[in-house]
Order: sequence, then C-alpha cells, then structure tokens
Amino acid sequence: MLQHIDSALESFLRTSIGLDARDVDVAFDPPDREWGGSLNRPTLNLFLWSINRNTDRDLAGQRAAQVDGRTVYANAPVPIELRYLVTAWSADLKGVAPHAAGPPSFRKAAAKRRSD
Repeated sequence: MLQHIDSALESFLRTSIGLDARDVDVAFDPPDREWGGSLNRPTLNLFLWSINRNTDRDLAGQRAAQVDGRTVYANAPVPIELRYLVTAWSADLKGVAPHAAGPPSFRKAAAKRRSD
C-alpha cells in the first residue's frame, strides 16, 4: 500500500510544481551521508518517518455500501496520519532552480562554504 502512496506523491509533485523527471529524481529513502554521497543528480527525497492512527478523525462502527443491489456492511476505514521529512539534495547548487535552493541568504552561505 505504501508504494501506491509514494507513487501518488511523486505524481502530485511532478505535476503540481513541475519536477521534470529528466532534471530531478524523487526518492523515498532514509537520508544519510552515504546515501547522499551516492547521488549524481538533484533529488527530492521524501522519507516517511512516522505512521500513526489519527484518533481525531476516527470513525466508529460500520458503513453501508450497495454491491450488486445488496446492502453490504464493512468496518469504517481507519484514518492514518503519515509524516514525511522532505529534503532536497544536490551536489551543485548551480543546477538547482532558485526557488528549490532556498532564499538568497541560504544560497550565499552555501556558495561561501563551497569556496572555503
């Protein structure tokens, strides 16, 4: 089931903010130095770090649905809350669009660190 959510998130990001697959990869991996060091293209990483039942939206009981003219009862779905850590990775900030690289102060600080 989580692979369907990952696929839907990637599709949403690619269409809503224009992440072209030729320019930016989308990953769903635990971000660490080793993983980050293995990247060779700009990558937007969405790491699923928490899965919890959302008790504020919990629905009790059963729901009725019509199937082939019959009323069928099923347990109400359990609302789940997914939390992601979203990070952008690039070995070279020159290849990243200004809005993806952060505010100008961040880009200046990153450029200074690279020149040191």
